[in-house]
Amino acid sequence: MSKPYDFLQELVGDLPEGAMPVVCGFKGDPKTVGGWNPVMVNGHWPKNLTPDMNLYIGVSSVSSLSDKGGYSASGFEALHFVMVDDIAQEELPLVPSWVVETSLNNYQNIYVLDEPLLDVVKARRLCNLLADIAGGDTNAKGPARWTRLPFGINGKPKYEVEGKAPKVKLSDGDSWIKYSVEEITEAFGIDLDQINAPTSNSESAQLSREKIDEMLGHVDPDMDYDSWKDVLMAVQAAGGTFEQAEAWSRKGSSYEESALTTSKWDSFSGDGGITARTLAMYASEGGWDGDIVEADLDAFEEGEESEEQKRPNIPVVVSEVNEKFALVSLQGRIRVMHEKLSVDGVPTQEFMTSADFGLLMCNEKSVIVGEKPVPLATYWMGSPQRRGYEGITFIPKGINAVGGDADNKNYFNTWAGFMTTPKKGDCSKYLAHLKDVICAGDQEHYEFVVSWMAELVQRPERKIGCALVMKGGKGSGKGTIVKPLAEALGRHYMYVSSMQALLGNFNSHLGEAVLVFADEALWGGDKKADGALKSLITEPKIVLEKKGIDKVLINSHHHIIMATNEDWVVPASKDERRYMVVECSDESKPREYFDALHEELENGGAEALMGVLANWEAPDWVDFYRPPVTEALLDQQTHTQSVQETWWEEVIDTRVIKEAGEHGFEYEEGDWVELGVIVDSMIHHGRKRGISVAALTRKTVGKFLTRKREKREIMKRRRTLEGKKVTEYKLGKH
Repeated sequence: MSKPYDFLQELVGDLPEGAMPVVCGFKGDPKTVGGWNPVMVNGHWPKNLTPDMNLYIGVSSVSSLSDKGGYSASGFEALHFVMVDDIAQEELPLVPSWVVETSLNNYQNIYVLDEPLLDVVKARRLCNLLADIAGGDTNAKGPARWTRLPFGINGKPKYEVEGKAPKVKLSDGDSWIKYSVEEITEAFGIDLDQINAPTSNSESAQLSREKIDEMLGHVDPDMDYDSWKDVLMAVQAAGGTFEQAEAWSRKGSSYEESALTTSKWDSFSGDGGITARTLAMYASEGGWDGDIVEADLDAFEEGEESEEQKRPNIPVVVSEVNEKFALVSLQGRIRVMHEKLSVDGVPTQEFMTSADFGLLMCNEKSVIVGEKPVPLATYWMGSPQRRGYEGITFIPKGINAVGGDADNKNYFNTWAGFMTTPKKGDCSKYLAHLKDVICAGDQEHYEFVVSWMAELVQRPERKIGCALVMKGGKGSGKGTIVKPLAEALGRHYMYVSSMQALLGNFNSHLGEAVLVFADEALWGGDKKADGALKSLITEPKIVLEKKGIDKVLINSHHHIIMATNEDWVVPASKDERRYMVVECSDESKPREYFDALHEELENGGAEALMGVLANWEAPDWVDFYRPPVTEALLDQQTHTQSVQETWWEEVIDTRVIKEAGEHGFEYEEGDWVELGVIVDSMIHHGRKRGISVAALTRKTVGKFLTRKREKREIMKRRRTLEGKKVTEYKLGKH
């Protein structure tokens, strides 16, 4: 199917009388092009649309374009296919009819309907619900949505390969299966009743054009994106036009031509609790002192309530919603916060748009205002008694602190508190294991480690200044030591098993972590990771980065525990003070020993431990910024020396230059050694120690040897050997 017109015919099938598919094409970046200039296809492919363009087709056929020549739902005739954007085919519950690869690893998945959907409201609902539930690009909504045709290019500069725009093409394995609406909704878990439900009051006209203009006159268009979108949706729900919304938007100083398009306007859902009253709320905040009287809301249908269905007490309704929900400003975007318990029973928060909040509450009983039902979500959003915060903060509070709210009551503190309540009891087996096994019987080390844990529990908002490092063989119970602390901190505890997870670019999982347990997360000689790890241990702030979202600077309350059975754990410099390194006892404990220890923790021992830590007073000698210099720390310092330095010390000490396979040769005073042999020996030395050797080249090793030469510890010469120039060194003092 190589011809675009043949492809279109197969795609849209039978068209309603007077309906035509819509296509468009243009060169350049879709985000910056001035206009898309839709064309209704009538019997042949438009000659001005060529393969060197971005080529699109609309999901719906129309009988006419809008007054401005745009593709919108105003001329809707039938929905022929739906799209799921930015999702790989293998992640979908239903095999697509065809898949367009828009660029490398980016896809648009198309489901062709076996019969066109002729109802515009049902078409909008299907498109919007599919986008919300399937994931991917949730902006791919509305019955006037564009999808790429597999005959052009992708003109977005970020997808260029060697300066050329990639071709858009059909992916392998297209089935061309056509589906009914029922098959699509069932596969994606969409309630078919949501598609077929009677038209809601938010989907039909409510206010006069004059009333909408009056209200918009009191709403400042210079607002954050989500608030701007809410206003547009409210205008649409109230019966306003695209032209009204566009005229109001243009008054904003930051308005862009591409911000509001007819396709975006048509993508707005009639669900989510956004109604004319939402517009009234925004207008009131801008000084509008009017009201929406009963005559304005002629589209509201009176609810018929029996005597058993009493009208809810309005203040009580708001109070009940306030118990779980609040309106919060998040970096300039307004979100509804839902306080809930996770599946593990841990307090947590979810943040949703007002539209999602409306969907969540759509089955709740409406509030009766006068004689008219108002959706509970809408009523609560506009209530002056609604709970709200200027923002969120994260300030951990100690286990002995009273209350858990942030000092500034205008900000919501996301600190969930400790999950374990301190109680009197027995944790003697735990403490004995900590002292005798983890600290190998050293009283000083034991007191420091307990003081470290107590500081975490009593003052979690403070950084301790050093990380706790447990070095010991498998089965020594290092994880058992961390377990009660992890359970006490709940969602503020984070387990990682690699340095990438701990120090990688995308570190949003560390945002509200207070205790991070790095289990077998090996440093491996990465100099970049060295600085990042030390910053995480001591710096009061860190940069948090989520994929696709701008970086933010946050307060750091992180406390780090590391555990491993490897030789080289941390980058400990000569005067290192950031690590308390303990060498665990190598005495093997039987299974019965650990069974008894775990039984103690599960039967009051964890609560007893919290009681000990909550009341522990650190000895006067404890200084978290100057932990004890242990033998294990000295060992880490030795390992942290550069590969070149440790190789040099070994060679000078043994007078043996080892090569791969443990082979080596002794050198006598006055022997000359070729540079390549030295490089190979250093690489063998580094690999044996588990250190990265990527930086070991003839150039870098030569620089190291030059420094030794400056100290008169080495001599250098160049000569010709068998017709080749070689560089050789004589080791030792000269």
